[in-house]
Amino acid sequence: MSKLSGRGQLAAERPRQDRPSTCAGDRTPLCGEANGSVPKSEIRVERVFRSILYSQSWEDPEVDRRALDIGPRDDVFTIAASGDNALAYLLDEPRSLTALDFNFSQCCLLELKMAALEKLSHGELLEFVGVSPSPGRARTYRRIRDALSGPAGEFWDAHPRLIERGVIHVGRFERYFALFRRCSLPWVHSRRTRDELLACRTLDEQRDFYRRRWDGVRWRTLFRLFFDRAVMARLGRDPAMFRYVEDDVASAVRERARHGLTEIPVASNWFLEYILRGAYETPGRRPTWLIEDNHPKLRRLLSRVTIVNDEIERFLPERAEGSFSKFSLSDIFEYMSEAASDRLFGELWRVSRDNAVLSYREMMVGRTRPAALEGKLAEDEDLGAWCHRHDRSFFYGAHHVLTAHKEPAMGHRVRSRSAVPR
Repeated sequence: MSKLSGRGQLAAERPRQDRPSTCAGDRTPLCGEANGSVPKSEIRVERVFRSILYSQSWEDPEVDRRALDIGPRDDVFTIAASGDNALAYLLDEPRSLTALDFNFSQCCLLELKMAALEKLSHGELLEFVGVSPSPGRARTYRRIRDALSGPAGEFWDAHPRLIERGVIHVGRFERYFALFRRCSLPWVHSRRTRDELLACRTLDEQRDFYRRRWDGVRWRTLFRLFFDRAVMARLGRDPAMFRYVEDDVASAVRERARHGLTEIPVASNWFLEYILRGAYETPGRRPTWLIEDNHPKLRRLLSRVTIVNDEIERFLPERAEGSFSKFSLSDIFEYMSEAASDRLFGELWRVSRDNAVLSYREMMVGRTRPAALEGKLAEDEDLGAWCHRHDRSFFYGAHHVLTAHKEPAMGHRVRSRSAVPR
């Protein structure tokens, strides 16, 4: 299994004895300090990015798999985050997969999930990560401990309570949703009402249920309060992540929730089930990497993954031209100034091969490739729109799919790789 790589000495500081062992508040040194000659990440210095921000992915990997069309000759670059989507892309058997994150704890989370896949049966995996109840996660951790690198092992040794809680539940964003379920949602909808929504079998049923039973005054008030920009920044994300946001966050999220509840089938929407229940109670509604049929294949392919703890602004300039053929970039441009975004687009084009594909999301801040790259990074608007409409996570405002053209003759038109499904 691939282990953590990165700059300098990776180490996790053990928590002080007079406070709870939790990622939030523990100083975890990140590998490599940026020097003045290389652009720095604009948000890495924020304290929140030294703890686990996302313990699960909140982006649908299946629309990215559709956009990227990964094959055996591809070298994939992805933002690591929780690691869930990196593992989903591995199912398409790329030649290599590089998962990068400047947040050391996120890299450790991906490595722990990979160790669990390698060492545990599927049933044991579900118990260990928190899908199924288990009183013995600490014992299970000891069984898989030797599959971790030194830095990742030190990190998890220092955070036993996160292991005991089940690691899919411990991120800042997951705790935000737990607060939503415990303190706000019961004021609007009972557990029975939530279960009835999740039991809908057709989109027509969902739309009717939403209109008659769901979209009332309390639901709308809840969005104005709980998904307000200030509340989300304080409890769910971080103020730095809203630095370039100008729109009304609560209104945008409410409209996207309406789309998710009325235009996307709930039968396979594991994001919605977790938001409403805090668990994956339905086997048909689980993240791709946790599906039983995928377990043997993932275990076989783990050696193709390299986890890198570094800043993308510093990692890419050190890569050779044409290093990667597929890119899954999450919503990283959301947190950058326009100038920083333009620089990164240029570097992404440089390390792309001809006809490389880039997939990324837009939450609240519109960022597109600069005019200087218009002929070099061509956008497939139809495919991006399809991905956006079918993304079961439904939080995002847009999805972009770009194709890199490296041949001398520019002015390419977007070449459709396949018909966009309806």
